[in-house]
Amino acid sequence: MLTKEMLSQYLPDNWPWLLLAAVVAYSSFWILTFIQHRRFYHNLPTPPHGLLYGNIPQLLEARKKFPPDIHPLAYFTSIAQTYNMRGLFYLDTYPIAEPIVVIVDPDVAKQIQTSPKMFTRHPEALRYLKEVLGAKGIFFTHGETWSRTRGWFKPAFSMSHLLSLVPGGMVEETLVFKEILTELAASKQRFRMFDLLQRLTFDLIGRTVADVRTKSQTEYSAVQVSHSNATRAIPGKSDSIWKRLTKSITFYWSIRNLNKYLLKMIRDKYKNEREDDRDMSILDLALRGYSRDKGTLDGGNMARADLDHEFMEIALDNAKTFYAAGADSTPYVLGYIYYHLTKNPEILSRVRAEHNQIFGNHIETTLSNIKAKPHLLNDLPFTQAILKESLRLHHIGSIPRKAVPGSTVTFEGRTYPIDHHMLLILGGAIQRDPRYFYSPNTFDPDRFLRPDFHPDSKSAYMPFEKGPRDCIGQQLAILEMKLVLVLTLRYFDFETVYAKDAVKVEGWGDEAYAMRPLSGKPKDFLPMRVKLREA
Repeated sequence: MLTKEMLSQYLPDNWPWLLLAAVVAYSSFWILTFIQHRRFYHNLPTPPHGLLYGNIPQLLEARKKFPPDIHPLAYFTSIAQTYNMRGLFYLDTYPIAEPIVVIVDPDVAKQIQTSPKMFTRHPEALRYLKEVLGAKGIFFTHGETWSRTRGWFKPAFSMSHLLSLVPGGMVEETLVFKEILTELAASKQRFRMFDLLQRLTFDLIGRTVADVRTKSQTEYSAVQVSHSNATRAIPGKSDSIWKRLTKSITFYWSIRNLNKYLLKMIRDKYKNEREDDRDMSILDLALRGYSRDKGTLDGGNMARADLDHEFMEIALDNAKTFYAAGADSTPYVLGYIYYHLTKNPEILSRVRAEHNQIFGNHIETTLSNIKAKPHLLNDLPFTQAILKESLRLHHIGSIPRKAVPGSTVTFEGRTYPIDHHMLLILGGAIQRDPRYFYSPNTFDPDRFLRPDFHPDSKSAYMPFEKGPRDCIGQQLAILEMKLVLVLTLRYFDFETVYAKDAVKVEGWGDEAYAMRPLSGKPKDFLPMRVKLREA
């Protein structure tokens, strides 16, 4: 056993006093650092701030208002509304977690969104997303590489090209979804609408991005299952050490499978494809731009893509990006549309009437018109308003950012330091601000059709964010959702089947409030039953 006498043989006689002095010096340094940190927030906008706990009590109090599985954006929105925070505010959670600057004003948000070099995505958020989205996708690349890559994909996301994809694969996959709903109506079986919509979205992305059939709706799809397993296995900060370990193993195993199966699917597409089949999918147009830049576009003919290792890596990572971007957000927004329409029969009646007016009353006429004139999907103002209102109430979320040292933002003539903080643009709070949107917690699509819809409200509406790195696929997502609604709303009646004693969160979807993780999912994945409507 190590004794004081034994230590004295190797240490100075006064070593206990030296040790005590070191402990006192370190403790004094830590206490001074702690006090200096807390004093930083003096005269800065925060909820009630204390020397001992900072803003930790306010965050804990906000969490108590909601069910434990609700998406955390609700906490921050509640704090902003409770303390009437404007512009931006600080949440001092040191030393438990990194302090946060929460942005609740569209003009302040714009300063950050339009300066991607100064305000980069937060490393903590990218730790797992880099594997899910792919390092060479347009989400992760920067500078000239990002500009060049986005340039390859931009023509593929033009409205004219997207409309050309509607009559074939997009209609075909949506009709599969319609047939599944018909079978569920016959069986009167309860189902999870979010899961059905997610598998539909995977099939739609497969057809538009790569012109391949993943058959996620009708068969086992290794790509869809691997992706879903990976995103659901992302460890959370509140998970135990053991749970984080098991989730991490599942996550990396699922990513390995996703890369393997998705790469094989893309490589087989180009290996077996005839030259005259190209220029239909999003990857095909990106390949044309890539080949032009590489000097391999000879007389309009491209080299074998499956033999180009660099393009295969770019194609894989961008396909992962498009799958990840759509796999949660599209079913999330669509699911809430079905939910709100079940609660608002007058709105449902009006949107059905609009679809009858534009496409005709019968499914055969509707399909004929969509295939011959897909641009009619852009002639649905009330449907568009419903989509916007769902996106407003159920914000998809945004990636936290981190500022370079010395960064500031300006609000109402005052400059605020925001470096050394996690930056969170709270789009959900901005889109629920009564200064921009009357009755902000009410589902009211007509707000977007009013002639007096204020310009400030338009700037506060940011479902896909804004700036040079906004979502390149937002027009595709809107087009997909319109097509799905046109081919289902008039032919089915939907009913939510939550338990009578289900917890309800008023203003946040009631019993269908958004759950963790990532961009959120309706509670219990939106349980429903469906009935066929009489002709």
